[in-house]
Amino acid sequence: MDRINRYELEDVTSVQAVNGTVPLLQGMPPEKWAVVTSGRAELAHARLRAAGLPVPRVLVSAEDVVFGKPDPEGYLSAAHRLGIAAAEAVVLEDAAPGIEAAKAAGVASVIGVGERVAGEGADIVVADLSCIRWTGEGLKVSPWLF
Repeated sequence: MDRINRYELEDVTSVQAVNGTVPLLQGMPPEKWAVVTSGRAELAHARLRAAGLPVPRVLVSAEDVVFGKPDPEGYLSAAHRLGIAAAEAVVLEDAAPGIEAAKAAGVASVIGVGERVAGEGADIVVADLSCIRWTGEGLKVSPWLF
């Protein structure tokens, strides 16, 4: 496992942000969003930095949960740490286990990101984040693609 972690950390230079992520996060207050990952915190920080993205105030990683995705624990923890009920949260997710975890957590909506999650149970699926913006009160998606 240590070898895999080392390889993943060495490979972060190839990480790129999903189209639309930078403007979306620039428009959102830092206390309104979190990252939930099945990876280790060190890897999440390295990937965020490599992609030119800010490290959120709330980051729930493998070290923070007993059970990873598709268990809802990560999303429930993030909502709690953000000071909201899971039912008030919107999750952006690019993998089927994450969609399953978000649904199990009872979030308000799951936005699937990328064609590979079409048909995996997200409420809507978008090609990337360029069609999502922060309105000051929530997220607006227009138009979704899949």
